[in-house]
Amino acid sequence: MRRHRQLRRSAAVLVAALVCLLIALSIATTMIVESIARRGQLKIELHARQAELLVQAGRGRAVVRLAASADYDGESWAPELGDGLNATVDISVEPDDDGAIRVTVATQYPTDSPQAVRRSRVFLLTNANPSAEE
Repeated sequence: MRRHRQLRRSAAVLVAALVCLLIALSIATTMIVESIARRGQLKIELHARQAELLVQAGRGRAVVRLAASADYDGESWAPELGDGLNATVDISVEPDDDGAIRVTVATQYPTDSPQAVRRSRVFLLTNANPSAEE
């Protein structure tokens, strides 16, 4: 009889230990999954910020090129970023109806990723001879 009680206690302790282990494993798994999801979201936000900076760089490039040549009508630019990822910046320049110059800059970063971020902006340059300070 005494041995039977001892066996029951040992089984109860073993079951309690297994339940605690399962709870700890469940918490750890949840934390890892959330960490991976946050890392992915941070990566997307980083790519979005880089794409915005590339749009601004494309605008600046267009302003400088227009200052150098009034015949500049845009280009497709693949800047070297140094992070191992490729980007494309497409710049188009068109005269606007009211004498301004419409500069459209579209970018994709990273170029060869299924999760590439695309940004596009249209800028109106009102100065007939734009400068880099604009």
